[in-house]
Amino acid sequence: MRPDRLAYRLLAGAVLAQVAISFVELGVPILAPFIKQGLGLSAAGVGVVVSLLNIGRILGSIPSGHIVDTLGARRVIVYGGVGVAVFAALASLSPLLPLGAALVLTGAFAGSSTPAGSKLVFATFPAPYFHGSVVGPLVDQIVGTAFLLILVLAITDGRNLAP
Repeated sequence: MRPDRLAYRLLAGAVLAQVAISFVELGVPILAPFIKQGLGLSAAGVGVVVSLLNIGRILGSIPSGHIVDTLGARRVIVYGGVGVAVFAALASLSPLLPLGAALVLTGAFAGSSTPAGSKLVFATFPAPYFHGSVVGPLVDQIVGTAFLLILVLAITDGRNLAP
């Protein structure tokens, strides 16, 4: 059984939502020097401000599964994306205290993308597309991480004799 066109459109929508949210999440640390200078913060202060987005994501991820089950994955993806856009825009215009609150709320809405997108994809595509196993991807991640670690150590180790 092949998925229909709607399945691929939903997959594209879930990927687009995740990319947009990741753009915001990864953009905040890039802006750290400007946040530091603009608000007159120390390095530690800007570290706290930047980490507020991740704190919000953790806090938002916890209830997101229940919210997805209650409202549905499509609504949560839309509401989550809108929430990220609204609070990221507010964060860009805010002084320190409202900036922190806006970043926590941006992260909280961003935390909804993974459970909502996952449920949407799993509900839309037939089971044979997932091969019914999580062991294969898990092993792939372990082997890939080990390979990357060995590669990084080989490149950065000062005792490496390779040219």
